[in-house]
Amino acid sequence: MTPLRVLLYTPVVPTEAGGVQAVYRRTAAFLAARGHAVVRAWPIDDPAAPEPRPRRWPSPGEVLTLRLPRLEDRRLPLGRPRPTPRGLLHAADPLRRLRSTLRGFRPRVVDVHFPRGGTRWFASSRRRAALVLTCHGSDLLQPLPADAARLRALLRRADRIIAVSAGLAERAETLRAGGHRPAFPRAPVEVIPNGVDLAFWRRPDDAAAAPAALACVGRLERVKGHDVLLRALARLRASVPAARLTLVGDGPEAPALRSLAAELGLGDAVRFAGRLDPAATAALLHASSVAVMPSRSEGLPLALLEAMAAGLPPVVTRVGGMPDALGEPPAGRIVAPEDPAALAASLAALLADPAARAALAAAAVRRAAAFSAAAADLRHAEVLEEAALSRPGRSPAR
Repeated sequence: MTPLRVLLYTPVVPTEAGGVQAVYRRTAAFLAARGHAVVRAWPIDDPAAPEPRPRRWPSPGEVLTLRLPRLEDRRLPLGRPRPTPRGLLHAADPLRRLRSTLRGFRPRVVDVHFPRGGTRWFASSRRRAALVLTCHGSDLLQPLPADAARLRALLRRADRIIAVSAGLAERAETLRAGGHRPAFPRAPVEVIPNGVDLAFWRRPDDAAAAPAALACVGRLERVKGHDVLLRALARLRASVPAARLTLVGDGPEAPALRSLAAELGLGDAVRFAGRLDPAATAALLHASSVAVMPSRSEGLPLALLEAMAAGLPPVVTRVGGMPDALGEPPAGRIVAPEDPAALAASLAALLADPAARAALAAAAVRRAAAFSAAAADLRHAEVLEEAALSRPGRSPAR
């Protein structure tokens, strides 16, 4: 394959923990290892902060990190009082910087992870680059109020669309169609499930798990349903007093969740571990007996696949791609979202049955093998390469 220039953009901060961030970082590294020249870009929030400009663009096999002004919700100040020329120039500066970057790097393909309304500027500024949208979950399932119409336009202009689950792919098709029959063929939507490093997460033979230790990994946001899990834990302790829960992650809901835990009288039955690095997260999973994913909405959470690869039987809600991830028969338990009583009952039954936990743990490991990171990374790279070749343009590399 002739080396390509690839620009990866995401509106989230990829140095933080999270499934979107992990896939974004891994994609950049894989593309560079495949011989492509890669620019990783994401927003800088402080407009007064210095924005270092690259002295040179990356060569094949290299990755350059670049910060761009935030494009999300960027609007020109056209209301009253009448904007000054300086105000108009300030509002337009992010778009100018984006176009300057695209002119300088001249990517053959732009891959936007977790697209939002503001990333529509890539569609109008990309010049001859192919546009690929990699959709992860809440970007399409729970878009910001002002984003829905912009996302529809963005989806219609994409050359390729990647979704992490079949349900998310259907959502992309529905949102893009907007109730209208397309007048011309749309870009294909390809399902590429998140991939997991099976060797890294594999449970050591000598790992000992506490019999009633629950683990939940994910950002502390309302969509993840941690409040439902805390209420379920309060019910669970009536039948399993030894039950203990560790929440791994941080986020805007942390203060409210701590208050709820205190209100429910959970005391030391719940531990807020905060952000952990992958090694510490793996060690925690290996010391736990059940993984819980009580989400209200999901694409396909990487944390679920990691827990399965670590040999934990999962209890998940029937949302997004999680039921499909468990396979058939399910390698775990599935409950309705927003139902603390059902979640508590499922956990109680599983904690009371060591044989069932062991059988589901073995099934989870086998099922996780279908979600190899190597296979996911390879197919993602192939889609980008196909998209680049599908559009006429200049030579792929300098």
